Amino acid sequence: MKIKSLKQFNFKLQALLLCGICSGGILSSCSSEDIGNKTNSEVGKQLVLTINTANPNGPQASALPNTLKNVKIGSRATNLTPTAGETPGDDKNENQINRLTVGVFSSDGNTVRTIQEYTKDGANKFTQSGTTTTATVTTTSLAKDDKVLVAVNAPAKLFAGVQNATAFAKATTIDEVLTTPAPGETADNTKEATDNIPMYGESTIAQAEEGSYSSTVHAQHQVAKITVATVSVDFDPNGPYKDAIFQPIAFFLTNVPDNLNFTTTAATGSSTVWQQGGDASVTATYKAYLGTGDLTTYAALKIGGTTSDAINKFFYTMPNSVVANNTKLVIKGKFSADGSAIGEATPVVYYPVNINWVYGEGAAPDGGTAKTVSPNKNYVCSVTIKTKGADSSTQSIDPSAASLTVTVKGFDEADQTTIFE
Repeated sequence: MKIKSLKQFNFKLQALLLCGICSGGILSSCSSEDIGNKTNSEVGKQLVLTINTANPNGPQASALPNTLKNVKIGSRATNLTPTAGETPGDDKNENQINRLTVGVFSSDGNTVRTIQEYTKDGANKFTQSGTTTTATVTTTSLAKDDKVLVAVNAPAKLFAGVQNATAFAKATTIDEVLTTPAPGETADNTKEATDNIPMYGESTIAQAEEGSYSSTVHAQHQVAKITVATVSVDFDPNGPYKDAIFQPIAFFLTNVPDNLNFTTTAATGSSTVWQQGGDASVTATYKAYLGTGDLTTYAALKIGGTTSDAINKFFYTMPNSVVANNTKLVIKGKFSADGSAIGEATPVVYYPVNINWVYGEGAAPDGGTAKTVSPNKNYVCSVTIKTKGADSSTQSIDPSAASLTVTVKGFDEADQTTIFE
């Protein structure tokens, strides 16, 4: 009886060990998934995903206002010298793709099929040709009309654990968005990065034949762009400032939201904003990369002399849907009311320019809501000054004191002209 019992015990032990090995195999298969939703080992269906970063609705040059047809947009505002080998207007890095996160969901958005990350050199790779990027998504479950959501240059693992399309709308912070460079490059929290801009797009799956699926996604930039094209003066020759001189010395943004979402609208509605007043001493709200700092490279402008200076610098900025905290471009400069030479004692003044709003006009230049900033728009600003500015960047100024021309181009450009008079 003892021998029989021992044999039975050994048989049970072997069976238990075999079950354990099988279970371990199953578990190791599940652990091979990219970020926790579907397995690569469970192959069955493939989706060929094409991502286009070109602007499908960009205006032609002939459609632009005559005054802006020949404007060449230069380097970002915090880096006044174009990169070696590049020319003004060469912003090619803003379409650079370093990482893709692809989420596939059922047509109603309630069921996740797979979420996979792709890099240039990782286990999951994408290929590029011009403005077109291609990736192959492999998973066990795909169907015609499934939703395809694509996040470009999002932080790694941001979408881990997402179980439906609604939850894919993850937020990312201003520092992650504006100062994180491409992999392998050194971050500089005083300057904006131009080569790791977040983008987002949505589409659905088309089915050519059984087991053959495709989807084409247009990815839009999640940030906006604010370009300072020109600053001019037009003082009244018979008025109190007929001899005045204005010299710009700095440009900065105020009321820039803290975060954005990976959605088509991008803005989160956050009332937490940065760079209020542009004062470096107020560290709780200051971001160095949202301003140029004081410079002496701009012309002193006056009637009878140089009346306009082509600035041609830009900032990337977060989208902003909160009109009460609307984003502004502030022009800081020295103002000599009587025409005395600009010097250390010359008073400093400020001209706050409301983005996407032109005084006296009802419609917003970008076609949306006035005083909001939308993703994938380039707000190209030409400012004409006719009077003395405010004593501080937070002080209200008569909006008729500057004319702002805004055009939306490039990203989708919005030209605006502001006149301060």
